[in-house]
Amino acid sequence: MYSIVHLAAECFPIAKTGGLGDVVGALPKYLNKEGIKTCVVLPQYNQKWNKNHKATTIWKSTLKGENFDLNYSINQFEDVKLGFDFFLVDIP
Repeated sequence: MYSIVHLAAECFPIAKTGGLGDVVGALPKYLNKEGIKTCVVLPQYNQKWNKNHKATTIWKSTLKGENFDLNYSINQFEDVKLGFDFFLVDIP
């Protein structure tokens, strides 16, 4: 179980356009070193970095709304060592 879940739009080195990516890429690593279990959740962007690393789908589901069904999956990279657990939300 995680004590802190960082939901963000960017995280270095996966996706970064400004200072938020630097913070989200560093803070969870340091919190984990202090014994606070953290992870990062990002949207799964269609970009080179994501295509160059192997991800495993760990959850698939459908969000059912009044007028829509939204399929989504939660993916985790197998070969990435960032110092914290890292998940991507893929909404095709």
